[in-house]
This record gives sequence, C-alpha cells and structure tokens, in this order.
Amino acid sequence: MRLPIPIFHNDNIYTDAEIKKPKASVLANVSSSIQSERINAGLLIFLKGSVVSISNDDQTIEDPIKIKSILTKIPYRTAEYLSIQTMIKQYNGQDGVEGIYPCPLCGHKIICQLQYVDDIEIDTRDFISQLKVNCQNESEYHNFFSIELAEPVIIKNARDGTAIEEVFNLEMYYPTMEHCMNAEIKTGHKNDLKLQFGIYANALKSINGQDVDKKYINMVGTAIFENIENLENDFKEISYKNSLYGIDTRVEKQCPECSKVWQPKVNTSNFFASALRLN
Repeated sequence: MRLPIPIFHNDNIYTDAEIKKPKASVLANVSSSIQSERINAGLLIFLKGSVVSISNDDQTIEDPIKIKSILTKIPYRTAEYLSIQTMIKQYNGQDGVEGIYPCPLCGHKIICQLQYVDDIEIDTRDFISQLKVNCQNESEYHNFFSIELAEPVIIKNARDGTAIEEVFNLEMYYPTMEHCMNAEIKTGHKNDLKLQFGIYANALKSINGQDVDKKYINMVGTAIFENIENLENDFKEISYKNSLYGIDTRVEKQCPECSKVWQPKVNTSNFFASALRLN
C-alpha cells in the first residue's frame, strides 16, 4: 500500500506498508488510551497492531520491534490514512459515514444517512473508500515544507518585553506521531488550539534558515505560533501545506434549496472511533 507521505527513519525512506485487521486486545488497549485522553498514543498503538510490514524498493521490514520503532516517525497524515484503510478492512468495506451539512448560504441542512422507508433502503452517506488520496511523487519525496510569514513574528523576553528574535520564515516537518505525542504529553486535550500549537512547535525544522534544536523549541517554539498575527494567511498556509498529501476529506454538496455548491469535510474521526466498538 503506497504511503501518502513516506516515513523518513535513520536515513531510509519507506514508501509502502501492508496492514492487517487488529486483534481485539489491540482495540481494547486503544480504547483505554483514548479514555485516558492519550489519543495520539492510542493511534500509534492501533498502527503497531495493524501494520505487518514497511518497505521501499530496497528492503522490507517485517520485524515487529523494528516496525514499532519506525512507526514513531510516521507522518500523522500517513498514520491517519493507514488507520482508516485498516478500518475499511476491519468492516469489510462498510465505510459509509453519516453527517449533517448546513448550507453556508441559506442554512438548509443536507442530511447524509442510511435509512429505510417502507422497507426500502435509502443510502445517502459518503464513503471513505471513494475519497481521493494524494501521494507525493517519487521524484519529490520530502518530509518538510516551508512557510513565508505574511507578517514577521516578534519573540519577546518574558521578563522585560525586549525583542529576542524576529521570525520571517520557517520550515516544518510534516508532523509525525512522535511530534503529536510529545505535544499531547505536555499540553493535553483541554485546549485543542494549544495542542495544535504544540504539535507545530515540535515539528519545527528551521527558523530564518537556521536549524533549531529541542532546547530552542522548548524555549520559544510554541510562542512563535501563539504570536502569529495574520491568522487568515499564515495558519491557512500551514494547514494547506500540511494537508496537501493524504486523504482529501472534502466532498462536493449542492443545496437543493438555493443551489449553492460547496465542499464540506467528511468526519473521518467518527469512522476510526467505530473500531473501538467490540460488540
């Protein structure tokens, strides 16, 4: 199975993986982790219980211990893709997702669901297996992207307010499971925006062309994202580049009332959560 974003690990680039249905014990451990608000840790547990091999043109890794080590470096968007493909396998292709999509123009709600009317099945759900998957081309394998900030971010000394650094541009790795879990441990899930800042901070590669280390990230990494002023431009750009590869969750809808056409996103997280129902 082709990976949307390859896994970069110890100077190797892994581009493919094979998966299997996870055992019930794996699902139970995932459920326990999520109930403890270690959601990203739960996703990694799920992957470790479902990925049977990781490979490239030169080698195939099947040793479970080595696979577990490599999976910590898997980009989140690739992890999301593999977990969803595993769920499709788990439920034998039953991948329909229900949802309610309010029209952004007139407010009319399009309801996508499976229902029976006079014993006739009517299925208007969206199906995850039909969503487009964007993969990096072999000639452009890379694990980071660049952002030019619309307005520089000024990092100030917390004690006296003096400027420490002015940030004009940055490079970010595609956030990996390791980045996500490090942020999760530090921030938790009480504030989703702060958690996102923490993930972005952990994924920093360079600032103004200079590589940064963990010490720098711990000191000012989160502050860079907290102090971005041009939210409309800069965070939209980060989100766009971070989501360029992987499952495109957008689906086209047309309002039957006003004919407005727009592209809402399918809630794939609900589909993954369904894996935890063991009954």
